[in-house]
Amino acid sequence: MSPRKKPRGPKVPKTTNGMVGDSSAIHEVHRLIRCYSKVRLPALIRGETGTGKELVAKALHDAGARKAGPFVVVSAPNLPANLVESELFGHRRGAFTGAGEAKEGSFMAANGGTLFIDEIGDMPLDVQVKILRAVQERKVRRVGDTREHSVDVRVVAATNRDLEAMIEQRTFREDLYHRLAYCNLNLPPLRGRGNDPLLLARFFMHRGHAKEGLPRRSLGQDCKDLLLAHTWPGNVRELEGAIYRALAVGTGPSVRRADMEQALQLKPCLEAVEPCIATTPPLLAALEGRASLSAAELRAALGVSKTDLGRRIKPWLASGRVIRDGAGPATRYRLAATTAVANTDPRWDAVLALCHDGQAISRSKVATTLGVCDRSATRILRAMVSAHLLVETGGKGRSAGYRSAPRPLGQQADLPTPRRTTSWTAQPPSGGADKAATG
Repeated sequence: MSPRKKPRGPKVPKTTNGMVGDSSAIHEVHRLIRCYSKVRLPALIRGETGTGKELVAKALHDAGARKAGPFVVVSAPNLPANLVESELFGHRRGAFTGAGEAKEGSFMAANGGTLFIDEIGDMPLDVQVKILRAVQERKVRRVGDTREHSVDVRVVAATNRDLEAMIEQRTFREDLYHRLAYCNLNLPPLRGRGNDPLLLARFFMHRGHAKEGLPRRSLGQDCKDLLLAHTWPGNVRELEGAIYRALAVGTGPSVRRADMEQALQLKPCLEAVEPCIATTPPLLAALEGRASLSAAELRAALGVSKTDLGRRIKPWLASGRVIRDGAGPATRYRLAATTAVANTDPRWDAVLALCHDGQAISRSKVATTLGVCDRSATRILRAMVSAHLLVETGGKGRSAGYRSAPRPLGQQADLPTPRRTTSWTAQPPSGGADKAATG
């Protein structure tokens, strides 16, 4: 008998010019790449952030007669303001303070090949003039030099900005725009590419397993529906990051909708979630308006066991918001003497419950317990520190620790004035806690 073959997973989508997709919009991009790669004219690639502009520029280079030459990338936003000309055109030794050696710029480094200028809309106007001359005359002059040097470079520029509006505002030169737009490519956003998000998701899942060591998983149907419905403001770059996060944090053989929602931070971090009013934590609400309650009465009001009550009430006793009178069977609990109980975030009760026996907690533990992302957990913890319910135990970022703030019995934490909040991610009280939560 022949050996039994292992079942194969879904095929990895093929790439064309380094890109994945089968929509009509992406097929048009491939057609233009084939046409424009045959000429040496300047090219202008336009599209939203994350649509793959550098990938298209590299495809133009690799498919043309200059593929054996260098492909040099210059990112305009990353160039130091006082060194833009030096980075692009080079400089002579001693041309300015710190120029201890002569340097060839990006135009000369790309001689015989392609120079890709990313986000050219961020270039200063005075530099745009010199780029225009370099494109037109194919000559550059180094900073501090008196003679020009000939260069054989194809310039491919990219931007995500509205250059026509910038021309009207006189922040981008119209003559440079027309010189670069001889070969014009407009890249479609991911939301306008049909079923391409599913093909890209499969591609990134395979690459994540092969190159990043992420688990091999498939896409659940409910997850596919979400991928097609999402608007993808970050386009392909956002999709890649979401797939890697979903593979890293999810469980089971397939990526579910809940995994992808968490990876996209749709539920815990969006401000436009369903509004709700934050209420008083259950334990404080049970004591509110009453002189005192026995342990049995408090357990009955909360519907918890004796052990659970001890775990829940311990941090409130430590914070001074609940007072214990008596001992043994005669023990009774009451709220500390205050004008009112603050309408705090109901999740604070759950966070304080984690701090029993003086145990330190981490941001990741809070995020897991509450089912929120790290950013929301940080906001909650900062607000509780400002409300004097927690103290920091040291560390930074994910390693930061927190524990309940020790207070003498009967001493009330200085709580801010209560106010209504409009969503789970809105900050609880105003004042110090509100400022800390929005930091």
